[in-house]
Amino acid sequence: MISTKKFLDFLAETQPASSPPRLALLNFIKNNFDEEDPITMDVFDRFIDACLDFHHWMGHRVQLSNEIQYLIEQFNQIYHEPLDTSNFRWPQDLQIIEVCHQKDLEDLAWVFADKVSDKSEIVKVVLDGSKRALILRHLPNHAMIVHIIDRKFVLRDGVLEPLKKDHILAYDPTMDLTSKIIHKVEMGPQMVAEFRLEQGKLKGKVIRGYLFQKHLTWDGTPLTQAFQLFSYLKKTEQLFIGRDKDSYYGELKHQLELTLENFQEGDIQLHTWSQFLLEQVDLAIKNIYVQDAQLRSLAEDLSHNLKKKPSLKHEESRPFNQPPP
Repeated sequence: MISTKKFLDFLAETQPASSPPRLALLNFIKNNFDEEDPITMDVFDRFIDACLDFHHWMGHRVQLSNEIQYLIEQFNQIYHEPLDTSNFRWPQDLQIIEVCHQKDLEDLAWVFADKVSDKSEIVKVVLDGSKRALILRHLPNHAMIVHIIDRKFVLRDGVLEPLKKDHILAYDPTMDLTSKIIHKVEMGPQMVAEFRLEQGKLKGKVIRGYLFQKHLTWDGTPLTQAFQLFSYLKKTEQLFIGRDKDSYYGELKHQLELTLENFQEGDIQLHTWSQFLLEQVDLAIKNIYVQDAQLRSLAEDLSHNLKKKPSLKHEESRPFNQPPP
């Protein structure tokens, strides 16, 4: 089969910078496929689904259809293994339905869950208000796969399916994000994060806007330092992971308790560390564990101790998770 690289080389010669659909397609393929991958109509299906999530492309579906059709026709003239468009649905022919009622979203989520899961799994559907649904697939080895879908569905072959079929998080049996797959989530308006996580460090990228431009790259960034993504993940995880199993919540609570204990033993070398810890807890209470009573109570006790103890002029600063002994 013809490689994606050959199609990218072809596309680069069509002056994509002068055509928003071509530029969007070029960026999308570069950011989602390896050059060795075969170029198939599935690539264009995924591209169109991604496009139709944007108001811009919904208003320019005819232009998008014409450009894709032109590119495929030109490409097929060059190569002997043409892309078969006989069963392809062009953007202008697709109907996008935005589900309004919570019960309809839940029912459609179950339909999709039946399609992607098997009988060995325990499946649940959790609603996050009326905006999105989480399909939780508990695997026999106690790992879990989470599909995140929103209210937008596309009608294909008489069946409604999520427009965002590939937004997935996967967890190991300890409920930590696994390093075995590429996770994909919409971490903000028109911002999609695709990443792997290895020993708490990110490798991946953020794609932004209707032209699918690379906005940010992670290469070994600690997850807790990518706060927008980290905050999104933790808020999402609260829908299916209890705080007793949330490692970050447990670490914050443990550090607050440990620091308070050291203060009570008369260790006044904790001033800078305590201020930093309180900043992290304040961010967590405001953005993740909103108004959590336990964290707030511990933080207030630590703040009270800080006001009573003087800081040392030459105290060493320490990174999070490394308090003084």
